[in-house]
Amino acid sequence: IINEAEESRLTYLAVRQALRAHSAFKGTRTLLIEVGGGSTSLTVLRRGQPVRSGVYALGSVRLRQQLDLRRHSHELQVALLKRYVANVVEEIRLEVPLDRIMHMIAMGGDVRFAASQLSDIPNGAGSRDIAREQFLAFCDEVEGMDEDTLIDRFRLPAVEAETLLPALLVYRTLLSETAAAAVVVSDASLRA
Repeated sequence: IINEAEESRLTYLAVRQALRAHSAFKGTRTLLIEVGGGSTSLTVLRRGQPVRSGVYALGSVRLRQQLDLRRHSHELQVALLKRYVANVVEEIRLEVPLDRIMHMIAMGGDVRFAASQLSDIPNGAGSRDIAREQFLAFCDEVEGMDEDTLIDRFRLPAVEAETLLPALLVYRTLLSETAAAAVVVSDASLRA
């Protein structure tokens, strides 16, 4: 088991290896984000170098458990998730100047799934660039689907259908706070 600081460092190294030449990695202010099951890891990069990082209690599984979502209608689940995510992003905003972020690099299984639905061809660097509006529209589409619909529509295993909406709500909320014109979805991972 490694601590959060070491995980952030290793994640940064994996992304640096995969996206070293990508303009988003070398940008003036880039947000590197990974939504996991228990938490969300954020690292702010300036011209490819980490300047700030943090880990926040915004994991897709954690959100489902804390909010006890199974007992609520889909509409109430979405409302509870949005409120909770907005509250944590409000705290993040105090530490990270999200409005000054110009690029966003996203990692994680849920965002890779979204990218696979939006772009057939990965870049040579093992990433996919998804236009901001296209990504936000996909998140809106997923928001309107309950787990059974997600399973039927995308042929997802139940466990992946459970985490997709909470994770995409986190990515969408953070993207909406930035000036990023696209989401660069990296295939880099600590789990590979």
